[in-house]
Amino acid sequence: MSPDVSGPSWWDRLYPDYAAFAAAVEAVTPPFILVSGVPITREVLTLSAWFTPGGQSGLYTRLLIALDDSGVSSTKAQSVVAAVEDQAGAAGFGSGGGFGGSFGWKASNDMAVLLIPNVYRVAIEAESGGQAVTNVVGVQNSAGTALGAAQAVQTAWKVATGPLTQLSSLYALKGFRSLFLGSLNGDIAFVADASLGGTAISPEKATNASAALIKWNGGTRSRSSRGRMYLGPLRENDINADGRTLTPLRRTAFETAAAAFRTSLASGGYPLVVISPTTSTAFAVTSSAVETVIATQRRRIRS
Repeated sequence: MSPDVSGPSWWDRLYPDYAAFAAAVEAVTPPFILVSGVPITREVLTLSAWFTPGGQSGLYTRLLIALDDSGVSSTKAQSVVAAVEDQAGAAGFGSGGGFGGSFGWKASNDMAVLLIPNVYRVAIEAESGGQAVTNVVGVQNSAGTALGAAQAVQTAWKVATGPLTQLSSLYALKGFRSLFLGSLNGDIAFVADASLGGTAISPEKATNASAALIKWNGGTRSRSSRGRMYLGPLRENDINADGRTLTPLRRTAFETAAAAFRTSLASGGYPLVVISPTTSTAFAVTSSAVETVIATQRRRIRS
């Protein structure tokens, strides 16, 4: 049974709902965190912080989010957290209390390599307003190559009515970077691309952090089979006068773009999958939907 995250929380003063809070945590934390040497997933950390904002997980996420709001990069922020932990340990704060030691949480940079047979992770690298805009997707092919995966995603991203056609021409592609997850020595590939978004600059972007939230569904009840993608930045006329929801016309256009993206990948032999680091498996995406309420990613404003 999934935990109920709909009730009141300390975080309500900062975020409208759990989804917004989870997006903020995702922007500043690695996929895995070590707890007393044991790896846990970002999802578990996020749930723990949501329900216990004054506990170790809550303090950890509050510090990382505060550092991010101050313009500190996530890598630097994690270094600051580690330094605070080390200082707390040196000052004699043990597991019985205090800010550290054992704060207990360490960003895991030495986790076991993720291995999933026949799967490729492809980063769609772009720039908008001088800031990196990166989307990451998974694709699968038992006889494919990293280059083939990158090219398939490139074609699908640029297909007629696809994602690129729905973005402002201020969105500029840099390329498609692919990594094979099937072996420790998996091949990598990069396909450069300087294409621009297919819609006019005017009206202007609403904000570089705004995006349409596309949800991928792998057709099972498992949370691991669900994924998402932030498609943006949005333009002013993508958003209703309420400043928080997509217009019906633009929501339909984004849903069409997501479907075209999936169809192109499937026809190209590299169907879209949701990669689960938790279970080291991949789930074929069987459907997609676009949320009515817009999403934001602060990392697309701050570096």
